[in-house]
Amino acid sequence: MTPIKYTVKYDITHFHYNYSELREFVRLGKANGNVGLILIKREGTFLTYKGFGTIQNPMRSMISIKSRHLEMLDGPMPSDDERLVPPASPYTDYKMIFLNE
Repeated sequence: MTPIKYTVKYDITHFHYNYSELREFVRLGKANGNVGLILIKREGTFLTYKGFGTIQNPMRSMISIKSRHLEMLDGPMPSDDERLVPPASPYTDYKMIFLNE
């Protein structure tokens, strides 16, 4: 899902989604647990995602993940406006990888 707009309050960017798509996202997440995550807010370089599990690891309860954008690993951070209309990616198959220490 792609956010349709955002608001900035106290230097925290909150992303907003289409209500019907968000309702379907939650319905499918509770039923199947494999819809993934959506970006909820950005605080500087920290990004907060909420959602359910993935196809490989389904989870029917909602989870929240806070991650930090590292320019060395992730490249330059897109602006809030660029997140509303993401650029076309040359890669069609990609995934987020979490590193545990």
